[in-house]
Amino acid sequence: MNPVDAEMVTNGVLLHRRLAGELSRAGLHRVQITFDGAESIHDTIRVTRNGRGTYAKILRNVAQAAEETDLSWHFRVNISHHNLDGSEKLIDDLGDVVPGERASLHLALIDDSGLGYENEVGYAPEYVHRFKELHTQAIAYGMHVPLSKPMTDCPYCSTVGGAEGAVVNADGQLYSCWENAGREGRDIGDVVNGYRPAPDIQDKWVACDFEIKSHGTQEATPLFFEEVDAAVLDDTYARRRSTTPAPSPTG
Repeated sequence: MNPVDAEMVTNGVLLHRRLAGELSRAGLHRVQITFDGAESIHDTIRVTRNGRGTYAKILRNVAQAAEETDLSWHFRVNISHHNLDGSEKLIDDLGDVVPGERASLHLALIDDSGLGYENEVGYAPEYVHRFKELHTQAIAYGMHVPLSKPMTDCPYCSTVGGAEGAVVNADGQLYSCWENAGREGRDIGDVVNGYRPAPDIQDKWVACDFEIKSHGTQEATPLFFEEVDAAVLDDTYARRRSTTPAPSPTG
């Protein structure tokens, strides 16, 4: 049986117009692209093999792919104290290249992946206003900003053995979750032979929250999201009211 739905996580560097069209016709519906802030910060982190920045190229690819296809786009922005200020420029750039109704935005705090990276931004009162501002800006472009929610079953990693879906790496190897795709020793099959038997992959099967960090205290985090989510709901409602045509008068 062919897949009934497919989405892709990519850095967007090679997602040119023709490839986007081919992927869309093959059944791709949604693309997630991660940015590390506005161009000045992103281009110090996401570089090509020869050290060139990728920001402008990614935006150009997204703009052309959006013209070529009806793909929807999810922009995940890695947030830290290095790029929180200035992120509004990124949102402006994203709003200019993709129709808002086909885009969503998620501000994601960066975790330390074992490299000694420390992120000073957390789910604390002093960051509430900044998150509200960035969300308001994205919603004004028509983007969807999802509400926070507890980690729930994912369509890919919730069932051992891949009965609910597959996470396919660029080399054709299969993984339980997009968060561990490409990690050495974590592959659990390939696109030619499928998943290995469940007993062989049980210990390698992880879910989306296997390395999640709290980024806040048990007391502060719920209060942070209560305020941020309330603002998202208010902004979304106001946006819909402002863009909904008034009903025709009846006589």
